[in-house]
Amino acid sequence: MRTPDVTCRWNAEIAAKLDGFPVHVQCRDRIAATTWHRQPGIEIHLVHEGAATFYAANGETLQQARQLIIHDASMPHRFVAETAPTYRRSVLCILPESDRGVASRESADLRELLPTGNSQYALDGRAYAHLADAMAAIANEMTQRRAGWRQMTYSHLLHALVTIHRLPSEAPPPNHSSLVRQCAAYVRDHLEDDLSLRRMSSLFAVGEEQLIRLFQKELGTSFHQYVLHVKIEKSKRLLCDCPELSLVDVALSCGFSSSSHFSRAFHQRCGTPPSAYRRDARGM
Repeated sequence: MRTPDVTCRWNAEIAAKLDGFPVHVQCRDRIAATTWHRQPGIEIHLVHEGAATFYAANGETLQQARQLIIHDASMPHRFVAETAPTYRRSVLCILPESDRGVASRESADLRELLPTGNSQYALDGRAYAHLADAMAAIANEMTQRRAGWRQMTYSHLLHALVTIHRLPSEAPPPNHSSLVRQCAAYVRDHLEDDLSLRRMSSLFAVGEEQLIRLFQKELGTSFHQYVLHVKIEKSKRLLCDCPELSLVDVALSCGFSSSSHFSRAFHQRCGTPPSAYRRDARGM
């Protein structure tokens, strides 16, 4: 997937929140995909379950549970869940250059501990639990806003940053086999081709049963369901972003044999016909 230039969508909503207070958290989101976007500060992604592909200017990373990704949010980025609806993540956004609502000592501590550059870690159970609890506590303080919530938010934030600071040297995430990475990428880039299990096993020189087992083990879903998921997610983007395309055009662009096949699959997966999904998405 090609990374867009820096004119991609500016996330004004998150930028405004960070301008009001230099910390923002989205906790345990279930979301299928984002568009290319960028915003100020840094982002810290913690994956709770499922798998997703994270795209950024420096390449792509296949995420899975207990993986931590830290990156410069001002660079274009997006992600696509590979196992929706089971994929869940928490995202912590920090604007280190802002002093709004922050005591000078807290600001100094924050800058000292903030990670720099882009990095990723495979977490053990203890580190994952510390970070998950800290993010949940930040979300709770920022939602309830009881007396002293700013100080408590910074206390939990510093706890999270110290946990990250104490992690061993950056380590790669749990390895998805090269075969699964290549196969998943091929599916995403060739939806209009024959993506039958037989053809894919032949193309990648692997037995059909082995390919089934690898997808189930490493992505938590069957090969067939993965292909269907990618097709449906692309169709959602086309339905929303390309009103000039007919349902037949969308169906064929996403690798469905006919508009009726597409409509049935979409309705079963999303609980609504594609025509209604398009109408609702456009607010009509």
